[in-house]
Amino acid sequence: MTQTYSPDLAKQGNPQAIAALINKSLQGKEVMVEASFMSGCLTLIAYSREAPEQSFLVELIRKGMMSLNPAFVEKVMIQGQVTGKSVPSWHKEFNLKPTPNAGSLEIQPRKGTLRSLFTRYIGQTIGINYKSPTKYEEAEMVEAEDEYLFVVGKETGLKYYFSDLAPFSISPIR
Repeated sequence: MTQTYSPDLAKQGNPQAIAALINKSLQGKEVMVEASFMSGCLTLIAYSREAPEQSFLVELIRKGMMSLNPAFVEKVMIQGQVTGKSVPSWHKEFNLKPTPNAGSLEIQPRKGTLRSLFTRYIGQTIGINYKSPTKYEEAEMVEAEDEYLFVVGKETGLKYYFSDLAPFSISPIR
């Protein structure tokens, strides 16, 4: 049985209600969206048999979110993912509420925090944008220090270095 959600719940920031509204507008497009919310950021993962078309989906969601203006949602992160794959094909972020760095789309790690944030992932497969800033690739986390981390690309077998001076983003593997 499919759960139905009211637009009022979506306006209150309920992620499942927001996903239900988006999925309703995507009927017939063979794309299904799941949503989660944490610390002011609404994460939307769009699943499809092929990588969902980024520009269409981002524009549809951006317009809908700006119109809805849900409570407590400051930023929206959208990921396009092929059903059954462990890593998103693409991602895009945008701010709903004004922030001091409104033009920034990437997470800038603070100096000295990489070890504390990423040590728990050593030896695990993660998704990281080591080849392209807009596409996650599978990699194994091999080292995390205060100011840098190393991963080994699953596809390439090469070791990649990331410092706290360069923007990068990581995605959980499903």
